[in-house]
Amino acid sequence: GMGDAKSLLAVTVIENINNHCRFVGCEGFFPFDKIEEHAKDCCHRTVNCPQSKCNMKVGLSKLLDHLNNGYCSITAPADVETLDFKTTEKERNGKSVDYKLYTFNLEDISFCIKVEKH
Repeated sequence: GMGDAKSLLAVTVIENINNHCRFVGCEGFFPFDKIEEHAKDCCHRTVNCPQSKCNMKVGLSKLLDHLNNGYCSITAPADVETLDFKTTEKERNGKSVDYKLYTFNLEDISFCIKVEKH
């Protein structure tokens, strides 16, 4: 009937409108059938801070700023390839050791080192 034609029209319109990405900072617009695919790879998608004691969720594009602003990480020394992670006997016998994260840049690419003992 007539009701079906209207809903079909609505579906057609919705499928053909470009939708704004839901992540803060992303200016992208995508067709209805591509928006979820984009969300999986969006550089502004929400991620958990990798520091186990931090419960913050931040946009991936802002993660390095979050890590470098205090508690969650420290900047790795210039000779990052020779980082030592020492533990005490108490830590080795305990359930876990929680090191601070180290962040560094190499050839304009940002890295974060996370060391864990389980």
